[in-house]
Amino acid sequence: IIEFNQTNNTTVYTDKVKVECAITNIIFNALDAKAKEIIIETKDNAIVIKNNGEKISEENQNKIFEEHFTTKEKGNGLGLSFCKKQLQLAGGDLNFVSSNDNATVFEIKL
Repeated sequence: IIEFNQTNNTTVYTDKVKVECAITNIIFNALDAKAKEIIIETKDNAIVIKNNGEKISEENQNKIFEEHFTTKEKGNGLGLSFCKKQLQLAGGDLNFVSSNDNATVFEIKL
């Protein structure tokens, strides 16, 4: 299930391709983590993406934006680091918020 909740009518102008790339990457990572539910919400100038897949270990939380860091058998570790850099070039950012038994949360700031 993918659910999209919009909390306000804020209009933000940004690089659509870079934002779509980040959202897509986060969704595919959530699916790889066996998420059954993905919720996408907008608030202020941010997009918050939550999923109920396997949590990211505390050991790995500080590494997820490092280039070539991966926990996947066939991954290359470029997805999140590339998306973060591209969003920063567009004046935004990609942040890891939290991961526990209930949800893993990322925020795209625009």
